[in-house]
Amino acid sequence: MAKKLVWGGKRSGAGRKKSEQPQKTVVVRVDEALLPVIKEIKSQYKAGCSIDNLINVTNNQSTEQQADPILIEGLQEKIRALEATLASQQETNLNLVYERDREHLEAMQAQGNITALKARNQALMRDYDELLHREHNCMAIKANGTRCTRTATLDQHKDGIVIRVCVQHAKIAKKY
Repeated sequence: MAKKLVWGGKRSGAGRKKSEQPQKTVVVRVDEALLPVIKEIKSQYKAGCSIDNLINVTNNQSTEQQADPILIEGLQEKIRALEATLASQQETNLNLVYERDREHLEAMQAQGNITALKARNQALMRDYDELLHREHNCMAIKANGTRCTRTATLDQHKDGIVIRVCVQHAKIAKKY
């Protein structure tokens, strides 16, 4: 016996539901350039805008509603004055930006110089410490004319001159 299929075909409750207030629609052919305007009007209509307010009409003014030429000239003069003020403010702002950038560049260069000077100072301090703590050989000259090779541990002051000597030559240096 063949098995009965349960999918496909007509089903109760399937398909698009009918709206409670069906409205008649009409198919109309329009230019593509008008399509965005029509879509906007349709979306406003669905949003609840009344039909009278959907399209703003701008060319329905009567001759009585036209503005006074003196008033227009005054407004145009104010607009020119505001544009001139705006131009001068823009120029001032641009100059301030240039000045700020110049100051920032100088500050960055100064910061670089400070960093370089700190690094140089640290290197000099390391060299100084190394020289200060380096074991020096004795500066005394032996009887045979060669320099003593022992480690110098003492300083001998003679006539404003400091000589580093070992313990044995320190005793001799005191005599002179």
